[in-house]
Amino acid sequence: MNTILSVQQLGHSFPGDITALSDIDLSIRQGRCLALLGPNGSGKSTFLQHLNGSLRPQHGRVLLQQEPVSYSRQGLNRLRSKVGLVLQDADDQLFAASVYEDISFGPLNQGLTAAETGQRVEAAIQAMGLAGLENRPPHMLSGGQKKRVAIAGALAMAPQVLLLDEPTAGLDHAGIAQLIDILQSLMQRGITIVFSTHDVDLACRLADDIALFAAGRLIGFGERSRILLDQAMLLTAGLSPSLLLQMVAFARQHGWLAADAAMPRTDREIMDLIGKWQQAACQPA
Repeated sequence: MNTILSVQQLGHSFPGDITALSDIDLSIRQGRCLALLGPNGSGKSTFLQHLNGSLRPQHGRVLLQQEPVSYSRQGLNRLRSKVGLVLQDADDQLFAASVYEDISFGPLNQGLTAAETGQRVEAAIQAMGLAGLENRPPHMLSGGQKKRVAIAGALAMAPQVLLLDEPTAGLDHAGIAQLIDILQSLMQRGITIVFSTHDVDLACRLADDIALFAAGRLIGFGERSRILLDQAMLLTAGLSPSLLLQMVAFARQHGWLAADAAMPRTDREIMDLIGKWQQAACQPA
């Protein structure tokens, strides 16, 4: 698979000699979903902000499609037209008088015509399930709706990569389930997803690959099952093992789930797995 974004020996410190990132080497493959997994303060958000140029590396470099990112105005415009960032708190990102105006801001500033912008905005509204809210002021929306408007604003820029910082923060169970469905549909369209989280089971459900962060360092990177089955590595990062992955491994071991069965991602698939477990448990020995 092609590498769409990568960092080499990336390092960053904040005033007071606080190290946020130290010597990070990481390649992000096109069309995959990557979870940046780690506890609060481990460097995940700082890393995301480097990927779209919001922060400039103090050490190392960021590459877009194998070419070093230029931090000129033209270079940053090129980067941000391909790499969209959605902040953890949607209120930090929404500022226009209506949902439609907020989503259209990015395309208009890209220099698109009103007709092209309208097409982009309508597609983003449909993708995020926002029809009927176009004229609503963003501050009158629920937390989940605000999150979807923020994502729609990024989608309207037609990015190849979508970065999301703690996308489920502040959402209830229904909002999380809806967001997972939306992100999976975006992945099916070929958009590369990178999201930060401290939720091991969310990473298990949604990601293809895991980058495990601890104290500003990348301590593990690879396919989901390899990283999440390494309990010692998770404990080093201060995280608990994935309950979902343990359920799947146990079900496969006992023949309740085929060895090549896909990892359950949706609520329905997880409930089906629990149902199979209950049926097997009720069978006479």
